[in-house]
Amino acid sequence: MKIVATIEARLNSKRLPKKHLYKINGKLIINLLIERLKKIKNLSKIIISTTNNNTDDELVKIAKKNRIGFYRGSEENVLERVTKSAKKYSADAILQISGDCPLIDYSLVNHQIEMFKINNPDVSTPYWLNFPGGVCAPIIKVSALQKSLRNSKTTSDFEHVTNYIFNNQKKFKILYFLAPDSYKHPNLEFILDTYDDFLFLKKIMKFDIQNKFTTTQLIDICKKNKILRKRKIIRKNKDKKKFIMNSL
Repeated sequence: MKIVATIEARLNSKRLPKKHLYKINGKLIINLLIERLKKIKNLSKIIISTTNNNTDDELVKIAKKNRIGFYRGSEENVLERVTKSAKKYSADAILQISGDCPLIDYSLVNHQIEMFKINNPDVSTPYWLNFPGGVCAPIIKVSALQKSLRNSKTTSDFEHVTNYIFNNQKKFKILYFLAPDSYKHPNLEFILDTYDDFLFLKKIMKFDIQNKFTTTQLIDICKKNKILRKRKIIRKNKDKKKFIMNSL
């Protein structure tokens, strides 16, 4: 099975423009994410899925410099852009990762990919209110993306890749995976959305110059140094009956 990582990124964000080009420890934030994705064993390809806007030319240059793939498409129809990104590189499934999540846990995703291959769902996703935000991401079959694209009708469905899937869970085989106690910290997030988020991530990363800390290490650093930052948005699981418990 060919699984590719699609990094959704654009530089004209309203809350924090050009946030992917901010630097931590002398490295672009998007490069920190790419470094971590390259540590995931079972990924066939990494792609930056960006827009046709001229402002995003810089992201294409970054993709080329890192020797990873890229795709350019609609800014508003993110579902279509990501689906076409996957098709361009002949993927069977994608790791759907936001460019706002530079501290993705490569060890956690390695485990998730193994569970995905064993259980063969349409979607594998962390159980919400379990893991800290930003350390893991959904794995989605391209066939599920295509089904979503065919049936989506609302603006929200097109703007958010998994919106149709989670609003129509009976139409998909979904594998939720749960966090062991050492990984549980649902009120904490490592997501770049605002300048305050950037300052928070910068404080954490001064302890991780090599950019290799896993979720438990990140949680420990936050607790020991009292630099916790609460999650801004809490989402609820639509269907608590449809999950499979897996341990790490």
